[in-house]
Amino acid sequence: PRAAQQVFHHIESSMEDTEFTLRCSFMEVYREKMKDLLRPNFEALRVKEVPQRGLFVDGLSREYVTCAADVMAVIRAGLRTR
Repeated sequence: PRAAQQVFHHIESSMEDTEFTLRCSFMEVYREKMKDLLRPNFEALRVKEVPQRGLFVDGLSREYVTCAADVMAVIRAGLRTR
């Protein structure tokens, strides 16, 4: 919760002409298997590497968030499927 609050505090205190887009994901790695906790029935997660983007988890859902409360809602939703 504090990390999300700090991120949004930084955004609020930044330059007015700067635009931010924030997305939140929640995954679990257990016994070398990855599970998207926001889409528990989706099982096709794979780690990929692309030169322009670097390492990322292909297929992992990403929810748009606009405040710390949105981040906490994503966390609560993910915890329900653990």
